[in-house]
Amino acid sequence: MEENDKLHLLIEAYFDGRLTAREEEALYRHLLKIRPATPEIEEALAVMAYARMESPKAGQSSSKPYRKGKRWLRISQVAASVLLAVTAGMGLISLLNGPAHTDSECLAYVNGVEVRNQERIRALIASQLSEMGDASQDVAAEVNSDLDDIREALKFEEL
Repeated sequence: MEENDKLHLLIEAYFDGRLTAREEEALYRHLLKIRPATPEIEEALAVMAYARMESPKAGQSSSKPYRKGKRWLRISQVAASVLLAVTAGMGLISLLNGPAHTDSECLAYVNGVEVRNQERIRALIASQLSEMGDASQDVAAEVNSDLDDIREALKFEEL
């Protein structure tokens, strides 16, 4: 079997999760030396590099999940939520305070029917904003859960 075929079998074994942590480390170091790299080698290096970022470092407790870089993600999530809430709140306040000038109209179409009652439109908007907020929280929780599953799947055994 050629060297190239053996290498690709090792890469396949890596993606199937059949390598030990030491074998993964040896494969990673070997792949770093190969130039020019094939697309398969580049893909393996990219996944391995990501997994190395998320794996615990030597000496760290494996009972706690490794969270390098997690702080910026949490801050950005909070900032995005605050921005969404402020924007929605300002829009709702603006709507509740009435039109800025007298020739403005409040008009909505609900299921193809024109609605001109401002109170009904405000209630519809408030209801939709609430639904969007609930859905946003559900999606954020689902995305975080999926990302945690990916991180868990990519964890290396400690050497």
